Amino acid sequence: MMESDEQKLKKNFFKKEEPIPLNEDTAILSRKLRILEERHHHFRNRIQVIDQNMILNNKRQAIEMKAIRSDLSDLKKKIDDINEKIELLIKGLKESAKKEDIDFLQKYINLWEPMNFITRKEVERLIEEAKTDKT
Repeated sequence: MMESDEQKLKKNFFKKEEPIPLNEDTAILSRKLRILEERHHHFRNRIQVIDQNMILNNKRQAIEMKAIRSDLSDLKKKIDDINEKIELLIKGLKESAKKEDIDFLQKYINLWEPMNFITRKEVERLIEEAKTDKT
């Protein structure tokens, strides 16, 4: 006949197990304690390595941030210099003659034809020639 689960549980519940001798119990606990200590030591080493890596990474990042800040500062100075030069160019362009002004002057220059003007030296030479021709 087959025993039911309930009957098996009752049998095992009332069954007395042999007590483990104290030496054997201590040995088991000692082994388990050594295993736990080894795990604890292993985890402690891993945490130490992780901490060292984090410190190195933080130092590297601090150096990189310092370099980035320096580059950014240089870029700001260059941009300020470029802005100053652009402002000077704009002022210079505002002070220069406009196309309409040049067209106006060109119109009058073409009207007067200054290339046909006579110079003072030429006038004096002509006067001298006229005096010498009269005499």
